[in-house]
Amino acid sequence: MDAIEQLTVVDDALYGQLLAVRVPRAITSDAKDDRLATELESIDSDDNATNEVRAYGELIGALLAAYDREKPPFGEDARAADVLALLLEDRGLKPVDPAPVAGGRAYVSQLLSVKRGISREMAKKLATFFQVDPLLFVD
Repeated sequence: MDAIEQLTVVDDALYGQLLAVRVPRAITSDAKDDRLATELESIDSDDNATNEVRAYGELIGALLAAYDREKPPFGEDARAADVLALLLEDRGLKPVDPAPVAGGRAYVSQLLSVKRGISREMAKKLATFFQVDPLLFVD
């Protein structure tokens, strides 16, 4: 075994003990995402980390990547009106642009100011207009 291979050998028994203590699970919140990202940074910056700890860091990295792929694009706490406003801004549109499918300019204004909620039917219409998942508009 050459020097490079020795650097990457992971002792399964030690790695299993580490996993039993840390018990990694799927990330289900931004708070857990932040905590694990901080833990990964610590592992990455530790020149004395064992191969088992580095392997655990790789696992954390995979969990973080999976969460980033699956989390809602506008954050956990975004309201439907916030999503509508962000989509308009992101696409360089004005509230008048979705008005024909949303029941008029005044209606869109009421949606944006949260004076009116977005119904399931309206969520479908807006989703079709913006070509996104209707669930983005459901509070």
